[in-house]
Amino acid sequence: MNGRKIAFVPAMAVAVTVIAGSPALAASHAPAAPRVVYQEIRGINKHYVGTYSGDWTRCNYVTKASYTQSVNCSEGRTVSESISGSASFSAGSVSASIGFNVSYSTTVTAGNSVTIKPGGSGWFDVGFRYQQYTIDMEKRTCVSPGPCGSWSAPQKVTVQNHQGNTFHYFGTGAV
Repeated sequence: MNGRKIAFVPAMAVAVTVIAGSPALAASHAPAAPRVVYQEIRGINKHYVGTYSGDWTRCNYVTKASYTQSVNCSEGRTVSESISGSASFSAGSVSASIGFNVSYSTTVTAGNSVTIKPGGSGWFDVGFRYQQYTIDMEKRTCVSPGPCGSWSAPQKVTVQNHQGNTFHYFGTGAV
């Protein structure tokens, strides 16, 4: 009976040694290294389109009169930059690619006046000037550790950069 115990105990020890000491078996039971999936975003082909005025708000209406009028406009205007065609790109990623904050928003208040000749009439409005740009945005998916996929087809995004407020008289008879 003593022989059976000796023969039995070493067999258990060998089995434990094989499981714990075998590199192939130990590797198959080890937890997998965590894989991190993330996206890279870039802007290419930044293009200046031009400087424009727009987003007009009505300030004063000048009615026809038989005398010269001087009309003032002192109006606040909320300016919000815009992104069009942004698809699935965040304002932050577009801002980083274009070089200015495309989420900019503020209220500007200023004043100006216009002189209208007798018989003239129309709206005196406040708006803002902005520079417009287009940029092609691309993204790709990466796995770490591992390679990144191919860049997506470029998607054109149009943005505007606020330059300041402006006034415009939309009417007749301005001096």
